[in-house]
Formats: sequence, structure tokens, C-alpha cells
Amino acid sequence: MEKKKMCLFVALLFAVFNVIPTMAQQHIDKVLDELEQKGVDVTTVVKRNDKKQIYSQVKNFSFISKDGKFARELEDAFSKDAENASSESKSKSNGNITYTLIFKSEKKKEIYVLSIAQKEGKNPVVNVSVTFRDNSVEGSTNNLWFDGDIFGIMGGDKFQIQMDSLKENIERWKDSYIKQKDNLNKSKKLSMEI
Repeated sequence: MEKKKMCLFVALLFAVFNVIPTMAQQHIDKVLDELEQKGVDVTTVVKRNDKKQIYSQVKNFSFISKDGKFARELEDAFSKDAENASSESKSKSNGNITYTLIFKSEKKKEIYVLSIAQKEGKNPVVNVSVTFRDNSVEGSTNNLWFDGDIFGIMGGDKFQIQMDSLKENIERWKDSYIKQKDNLNKSKKLSMEI
């Protein structure tokens, strides 16, 4: 009987600890899911090893937040989920916000970065980047990797960065921002004509 109780207790602990990491950023993920359903620009880069297993993924969301609604929701979600993060960094300057949360488990690391650019009298431009690395899956042997501490936000931990992926993401973000700006200008022009 005691053995049965002990097995049940261990199974319960295992279930709880497997659920907690996925709940760590539940508020952020909920807002991001809603944004994705609304059709905001999303760029995803997935890296697979030679066995076609996913070991890394970067997802970027880019949009203009009408009346700042989703910008505020994301900032609130980041604040709520910060309690579960391994590391948190937030900076505010001239109405602009950059919020970075790092979630670590034994085999996985996720980095959430929120950037809100606010100009007076205009809707804020929002960019969210979610980087996922599964260390239980071996990375590709065909890519050049280096270890580095990014601007001290890793707290001294080494984090692998793939230079070509970083460069691609910056270009995609830039293209996405230009496209959104053009669409906004077209819609403003159209609304003036009506």
C-alpha cells in the first residue's frame, strides 16, 4: 500500500513539473496566439539537424498596435510571466520599451523579447521575438556556431547564436516593418479619399 502511494506521489510530481515549464509564459503565448489569429505579420525560422529534428526556432511578430491596445496587453503579459522567468531585463526610454525574459529548463531555453516603439500622437510599432532552443536535440553540423554572452542579458551564461539566422531575422523584420509602413500609408491615403 505504501509503495502504491509513493508511486502515485512521484507520478503526480512528475506531471506537475512537466506542466509548469509550459505554463511559465502562458500570458504571453495567449496574446501571441490571438495576434496570429488576427493575421499580424509573423516570420518563423526553423532549424533542423541532419536527422530533420527541430532543435531551434525563432518566431518574430511585427505590427502597429492600434491605439496601443495590444502593446499594453503584451507589456502586461510580460510583467505577469516575468515571475516565472530565469532572467528578466526591462528598459524604458522616451516612451520606448524593451522587455526580455529568459526561461530555462534542464533541456530547453526560450527567450522572449518585446520591443515597443512609441512616437507621440502615433500608434506604437510592436516587435516580439520568441527564440526556442532544445538542447536535447543535437544541432546541425553544417552551420557555423559560436558561443557568446549577448550584451550581458544572459547573466554570463553562454548562448549559441547562429549568425546567418540572426542576419536573416533582421532583414525579415526590416522588410516586414517597411511593408507595414507602406500598407499604413496606403490605408491613410484611402481613408482621406473616402
